[in-house]
Order: sequence, then structure tokens, then C-alpha cells
Amino acid sequence: MTLKELLELFPDARQAGEGYSARCPAHEDRQASLSIAQKEDKLLLHCHAGCKKEAICAALNIQKADLFINPRRGGRGRIVKTYDYRNADGVLVYQVVRFEPKDFRQRRPNGKGGWIWNLKGTERVLYHLQ
Repeated sequence: MTLKELLELFPDARQAGEGYSARCPAHEDRQASLSIAQKEDKLLLHCHAGCKKEAICAALNIQKADLFINPRRGGRGRIVKTYDYRNADGVLVYQVVRFEPKDFRQRRPNGKGGWIWNLKGTERVLYHLQ
């Protein structure tokens, strides 16, 4: 994963010195308590409220190994298509996101205009449910 790809997971990320700050996805964060930075070939995440890196990665639906930059692997790629899953009332419940090179991940709305990259506690619905 690259720094740019990681920052795409944080729609509220803002430049802060040589790194970035954002709301931590591992707890109810009202202010930007998460620091994000790159040091050589790794991406650094630090929650100033005390969340562990494992909890942050789990909330983003990524592995700790994704925080290492491997130029041969090339990261997840770019989003080429999204598939909306809506409930019977037409409300967006979650999306399946397709990346190029071919890869798929799921995300759900966070209620604040951003995304949570997991489906924990989410009702599963059929694609194109009417």
C-alpha cells in the first residue's frame, strides 16, 4: 500500500507537518487524534487516544503487512467500479469496490460522508434488491 492509497481511506485527513492527521476509525473520534506518516518503506499510524495499531487496521479492513511499501507489489491499485447494495427502502447499506489490478473490497457509509472499510454489523442484502 502507498501513502496515497492509505490516505484515501481517510476522507478527513489533513496535512500536519511532515505527515497527516485524521479521525481514528477504531474509536468514536470527535477530533483528529490519528497521526499518519511515511518513514522509508513503511506507513506509520499512531492514535494519540491510545488505540492499538491492530485495532486501527481492523477498523480499516487492512492487515498490518499492508503498512509496508513494496514497490513490486504496487499496492491495491485504483478504484475502477463500485457496486451499491441497497436495502428494500433504497438506502445504501454498503458497496463492493473493484480495484485495478483486479481486487475487491467492501465498505459501508460512516454517516459523515466517508467510508468504513469493513462490513462489521452490517445487514447483508442482495445486489439490485428491489
